[in-house]
Amino acid sequence: MVKKFGEIYKLYREAKKITLRDIEHKGISRSQLSRFEKGETDLTTSKFLLALEQINVPIEEFMYAANDYKRDRFYQIVDEVKQCFLNRNVTRLHKLLIERIENSNSSTFSEMEIIFLKIKLQELSNKEYFNDTDIKKITDYLFSVDFWGMFEILLFGNIMYIFNHETFLLLSKEMLHRTEFYHDIPSYRRVIASMALNSFIICTERNHLVDAKYFEMQISHFNFDESEIYERLIFRYASSFYEFKKDYTKQSILKMRKVIGFMRAVECEKLAERYEEHLNNILE
Repeated sequence: MVKKFGEIYKLYREAKKITLRDIEHKGISRSQLSRFEKGETDLTTSKFLLALEQINVPIEEFMYAANDYKRDRFYQIVDEVKQCFLNRNVTRLHKLLIERIENSNSSTFSEMEIIFLKIKLQELSNKEYFNDTDIKKITDYLFSVDFWGMFEILLFGNIMYIFNHETFLLLSKEMLHRTEFYHDIPSYRRVIASMALNSFIICTERNHLVDAKYFEMQISHFNFDESEIYERLIFRYASSFYEFKKDYTKQSILKMRKVIGFMRAVECEKLAERYEEHLNNILE
């Protein structure tokens, strides 16, 4: 891995026409960088970050390149699960679970990934795969992490509906609190906003309208701009859903239909179908 990091760093540096001489007076010696690029030695974390700064490459971009331009493993698992749900492919999802079990190790992350796949497989197949012990393990893990990274955000965000309301509410609030430092990072901001929107909808579905109002207020602080059209649409739908649950007005139904109509207008058919199904379930 040291050799790979060094090789990638050299590729970036040379592509930007930056010489070792240009960097050495910034706190890292030319010989240190040369050995690092050849894979002969490593850099301390502080010097590595400094070296990246000198070639103007964000660490997220560098690590993406180091991972052969692929997202990390859990990102890939989540993406594959989404495809299984879109295509209603139970067989493929079951295969993913078996593969993950066969390649598991003793790490907590590996165990969390397996439980995650069990939960999603049960949701898609309507067959039992996880139990209360699995839920307790995930709950204990999430409460044990002081600052949530993308792993925890994606894990909770994709299974939040399985928790009883008290646990769900505590974890959702913890999610907002433990990720507040990431709101200015676009990739994190979008996932966190999506989780907050889902929390808003879940509270409304469960008729916990005071809790729903809390999430509505938290979401309003995101101040979605015009480039965040998806978030603005879902927020509009969720707010109209909340209005319907609170006042049962025809106007709120029309607002939800209008959002769905806009989704169809921009050819987001699967998204429109998902929310149309949600609306039909509300009105049954």
